[in-house]
Amino acid sequence: ERSRIEAEEGLRASTTRYRSLVEAHTEGTLLVQDGRLSYANPMMLEIAGCGQEELRLLDLEDVLPRVPENEDAWAEIRRVREGEAAQRGFEGVIRRRSGGEVECVIAASRMTVDGTEGLILLVTPVGERAAQSAEVTDIAEMVESVPVGLLRARATSQGTLVRHNQAAGPLLEIVRKGTPDQPLSLRGFFANADAWEDFLGEARTEGAAERRLRLSTNEPRNLTLSLRAVTVRDESGELRYLDCTLEDVTAHEKHEARREALIDRLQASVLFLH
Repeated sequence: ERSRIEAEEGLRASTTRYRSLVEAHTEGTLLVQDGRLSYANPMMLEIAGCGQEELRLLDLEDVLPRVPENEDAWAEIRRVREGEAAQRGFEGVIRRRSGGEVECVIAASRMTVDGTEGLILLVTPVGERAAQSAEVTDIAEMVESVPVGLLRARATSQGTLVRHNQAAGPLLEIVRKGTPDQPLSLRGFFANADAWEDFLGEARTEGAAERRLRLSTNEPRNLTLSLRAVTVRDESGELRYLDCTLEDVTAHEKHEARREALIDRLQASVLFLH
């Protein structure tokens, strides 16, 4: 009995050491001992759709089912257990606790912890999951590269900014200079509190709002900005954020003014001729 307890304590200590090494891995890491799952890092728990305590109640076959798609995976695991050299990687499907399956590339290696044979599986999702990850990355890069300011603000009395892209930076710096001791907010773009409350109220009621704003600068000319906002609500329908575009339309507005003046002169000339 004493030797069994010592073995279990040694096993727990070894598991802890392995855990510290794999906790930060960006790929799923699964520790298997005597056919039972003993530890998974956060990425693997996300792939499997379960928590650490639930995972310890599972066998390897619960997350790597013996289905036709996993024939090669189980054949490779058998070879690794028998002491053959591990292959570079093999395809398989991981079954989530919800019943869904995630296509993965898996690498297996053999290990011995305090006399107990085990496996370490490195699991990398592919297919839809990887595509979603790539899509998120692409969207994030696109947000930073577009020439229009994009920002998110809290739907509060000040409209405090939560985040913004690179293009919004120069315009926000102008506002920051006017109120250096205050956090950046949408309120800073409006001439007074009533104008901001009117904008916020319209967005809250209509789901969107748009304004042309005048922004004073230290330069000889002032700026005209176009601010467009749409509301973001949580699952309960509560208004949380305003997602906005912010664009310098000073040159465009001047062009419109010149065009309108030209049209007025042409109309006056036509009236004079008649």
